[in-house]
Amino acid sequence: MLELDSLFVRYGGITAVRGISVKIDDGDLAAIIGANGAGKSSTLNAIVGMVPVAEGKVFFDGQDVTRTPTHVKVRKGMVLVPEGRRIFPNLTVYENLQMAGYAVKDWKSELDFVFTLFPILNERFKQSAGTLSGGEQQMLAIARGIVAKPKVLLLDEPSLGLSPVLVQQIMGAIKQINQRGTTVLLVEQNAFAALRIASKAFVMELGEITLQGEPSQIAVNEHVRAAYLGA
Repeated sequence: MLELDSLFVRYGGITAVRGISVKIDDGDLAAIIGANGAGKSSTLNAIVGMVPVAEGKVFFDGQDVTRTPTHVKVRKGMVLVPEGRRIFPNLTVYENLQMAGYAVKDWKSELDFVFTLFPILNERFKQSAGTLSGGEQQMLAIARGIVAKPKVLLLDEPSLGLSPVLVQQIMGAIKQINQRGTTVLLVEQNAFAALRIASKAFVMELGEITLQGEPSQIAVNEHVRAAYLGA
């Protein structure tokens, strides 16, 4: 479903992503874990075209989409839920969802699933998004991704700034999205939460993939336990 082949991302003289190669199969829930500044967000932004790929290739659903414009990737089924939520605060919950569905047909067919995952959004349907709590705004950000009907959903730090209870709820929702048939690539600093739900995991450090494999194996690696799991 998604393949990165020797991907480099540079900002001027700084190399943020250093030749990573990653394969994500249809139906995977893959997690990239790592510290702040490891290059995780740059990787997602390069995949969708928000930052240019300096070297390497991005393949999506069997096609080379390295230079494909972002809006075309969205129509093909590649959707990013960015770090920091980036909702439209002056629009209602419904209007935010409507904006996300502009590029697809029959986006309203996804509302039942959205409200099953996040019932509070149904209660806040006509409320301005800027008045929602942080957790509710994150739910709305993910819901916008769902109504765009993605084949692959890219999630950038969805647990950032949330309480442990909300982190558990958000991770449970991501698991349900994946079980429904959507391939998911999750970028997370919260390694414990990510490894609990992932089917495949990658450790990223200083722009490189330093470890990959089954989440259960990653979780018992001594370096990962010391650096990311507090053990």
